[in-house]
Amino acid sequence: MSTAIQTQFDKYISYCINTKGLRPKTVQSYRNLFRHFRTIMPELTAVQDITHDRVDDFFARLRARPKRVGNTIVQSGLKASTLRTYGTKLHAFFNWLCERGHLQINPIVKKSLPTPDYSDKRSLSKREVEKIFGAVTQNSQSSILYKRDMAILQVLLFCGLRKNELLSLRVMDIDLVNKTIKVNGETSKSKFTRKMPIAAATVMHLEEYIAERRKSRIDCEYLWVSCRGQQLTEHGLLHWVKKTRQTSGVRFHLHQFRHTFACMLGRNNVSAVKIQNLMGHRDLRMTQTYLRSLGVADVQDSVQALSLDSL
Repeated sequence: MSTAIQTQFDKYISYCINTKGLRPKTVQSYRNLFRHFRTIMPELTAVQDITHDRVDDFFARLRARPKRVGNTIVQSGLKASTLRTYGTKLHAFFNWLCERGHLQINPIVKKSLPTPDYSDKRSLSKREVEKIFGAVTQNSQSSILYKRDMAILQVLLFCGLRKNELLSLRVMDIDLVNKTIKVNGETSKSKFTRKMPIAAATVMHLEEYIAERRKSRIDCEYLWVSCRGQQLTEHGLLHWVKKTRQTSGVRFHLHQFRHTFACMLGRNNVSAVKIQNLMGHRDLRMTQTYLRSLGVADVQDSVQALSLDSL
């Protein structure tokens, strides 16, 4: 008796939401991927149709699928990191099918998935950061927006928060006396609450911004507010990024600040375990991917200092 793939996928999504407690954005990424999978492989309708050969066909079609960049440029294929993302998420779904007896063997072997080349630089350089700070200084429209934007940059660069963690910060999460920021587990990808120490310069910028909020009589519980005094939304933050990219000339994205934060700690010989705790990673391997921007020059002094006395 055949079992419809769509029916089982809907049950899998319910499992992800109710049992695993995955975040809405993560669940949506599974939905989008599966929709793409069904579009590329329309002939697959039953779970029993999922075989090694069919999965190989899927990846072959995915690699050959044209990708339009802009209005005129067309590229073929996808990056290894994108192919691995497809494979990893489908592997999880197929594994769930195996556990429930709908598939005998998971047709995707994770170790056979393409390995991305992480030789690219993901962290921001000092010069790029200076340009971004300079653009905010020169182009802010009001005192409160200037102090808000400087505080946002400080928290991004020296706390390494994820976008959702940043937007979800409340005023009560900032402890200026003990110099800590509380990241609520409900808004964090890692799902656990953590407290982070904040540097003196970051404390100063937060103090100035919060004082300006009070001066403007803004009582929003969330830390970051728009020019209208309401909670800064994801759309508003992305608009700010777009504007700052234009004025600074730096083609950055928010997550690069998180990479930069990790690399700064790495250059200062902070252990990977401590960096893991600060960034809220459950797996040390994830932390190590953030440190891939570190090059030979970053560890040159440490290697040169080695001697028999180091044993």
